[in-house]
Amino acid sequence: HMQQKGKLAFRLATLDDPDLNIIIQDGYLKSRAYKELIGQSRFVPMGVRYTGLLQTRALDAVRFGALNLHPEDVPFDLLFETAGVGFHAFSEPSFEDDIRTHLSNHDRYRSGFDADLTAVKEEFKQVFLPSPAKEIRLAKFSMFQHSLRNPMENRTEPHTQLNAGLGDMVNLTGAGFEAFCASPVDSNDKDLARQNFEQSVSRFPRSLILAFNRACFLWICGEREGAVGEFQRVLDLCQEGDFDPTSQSLLPHRVPDLQEFMPYQLYANSVIDDLRGRDGSMDKSRGVIQATARTYLGLRELQAERLEEGLAYLREAMDLCPAHFPAARLLTKALYVTQVGAEEIAKSFYLTINLYPLYLGELMPLGADAERRLGRDDKALEIIKIWALFMIRVNWLDPAKNRVPDQTWAELNAHLHELPLYVQAGLREKFKEVP
Repeated sequence: HMQQKGKLAFRLATLDDPDLNIIIQDGYLKSRAYKELIGQSRFVPMGVRYTGLLQTRALDAVRFGALNLHPEDVPFDLLFETAGVGFHAFSEPSFEDDIRTHLSNHDRYRSGFDADLTAVKEEFKQVFLPSPAKEIRLAKFSMFQHSLRNPMENRTEPHTQLNAGLGDMVNLTGAGFEAFCASPVDSNDKDLARQNFEQSVSRFPRSLILAFNRACFLWICGEREGAVGEFQRVLDLCQEGDFDPTSQSLLPHRVPDLQEFMPYQLYANSVIDDLRGRDGSMDKSRGVIQATARTYLGLRELQAERLEEGLAYLREAMDLCPAHFPAARLLTKALYVTQVGAEEIAKSFYLTINLYPLYLGELMPLGADAERRLGRDDKALEIIKIWALFMIRVNWLDPAKNRVPDQTWAELNAHLHELPLYVQAGLREKFKEVP
C-alpha cells in the first residue's frame, strides 16, 4: 500500500549485477532475528512514507551495525552533526550509480563512523531518551494530539452516540470495522459494524468519508449490489459532500482487501498537498476517493461481463487520478482481455509498472505478449528478466503472499534459457516451479 516503499524495493532487487548481494525480506521478523540480519548488512535502504519525518527504523539500522541509504529529499545526514556519516542519500535519476558508489565507499564510511562512535551515541540520546524523559515526551505529544483532534466543547449532557459529532461517528464505525476484521466469522461483530454504519450514514448523509467507508464494508461482506449503490452515492458526494480528512479517517490500510483498491500513501500525500492550498476545496483528496470508487464500480462491471462499461469507469478513474495504480492494474488486465491493440496494452502495462512495479508478477505475461506482437522480442525478454531478478532476491516469510499465476511461470519457463546464468541458477534454487 505504500507506493514509494514498493518502488524502492523493486529497483534494488532488479539491479542486474551478479556481484551484488541483495536480500529483501517480506514480512516481520522476530526482534532478535531482525537485529542479526541488520548486523550482517552493509547498508539498509529505507523508504520514507511521509517526507520530512525522521524514522526511528533508520536510526535502529545504524544502531544495530548497518549504514543507512535514504531518498535525497529526507535529510537524515543533515539532522545530525556527527552521526550523519551513517546516513547516505540516493537520487531518483542516478539511483543505480548512487547505490554502486555507496557500496564502493562502505569501508571509508564505516571507519569514519566508528571513529566518532562516542559522539554518535550522545546524538542518538536526543532521540532515544532514557526514562522518565521518554515517557514524559510521549505524554506531552499525546495530549497535544488529543487537543487537536478534540477541541473543547461546551457539553452539559453525556457524550453518547445520540449526540456524537461526525468525527466521533467515523471513529465509532472504524472501531466496529476493526472488530469485525479481527473476527470476520463472528456474526455479532458483523451485525454491530453494519448497525454502526447505518446509524452513522443516517445521521450524516452528506459525509463523504462515512459513505465511502460503508461502501467498502459492504463490498468486503460480499454485498456487492449494496456496495455499488453506496459507491454511486460517493461519486455524488465527491463534488459537494462534507469532507474533513484531518479529523475523519478512511478504514485502516492494514486490511489487504482495502489495499487492493485504495492507494493509501497517494491519498495521504494528496491530503497534505490540499492542506497546503488556500481554497479549502480538497480537490486532490476527493479525486483519489472518487477514482477509487470508480475502480470498484469498474471491476463490478467487468465481473458482470459488461466490458465497455468497466473500461469506461477505469479510464475515468485514471483521468481523475493519473497515479492511481490499482485502477491502472485493472485497466491493463481489462484491455488485454478485450484484445485491443498491442500498442495500447503495452502503454498501459508500462504506466502501471512504473507506478507500482510489484504488480509485475501478475502482469508480466501481458506485457511480454504485447511487446512480441509489436515485434520487440528484446523488450519482451527484458520484462521477463526484470521479474526473475526480483524473485531471486526477495524472501517471503509467508509463502502464501507470493502467489504467482500459472501463466507467469509458463512465460518464464518458456524463455528461461535466454536469461543470464546466475539468474537461472537462482530461480532453480528457490522455486520448484522452475525446471
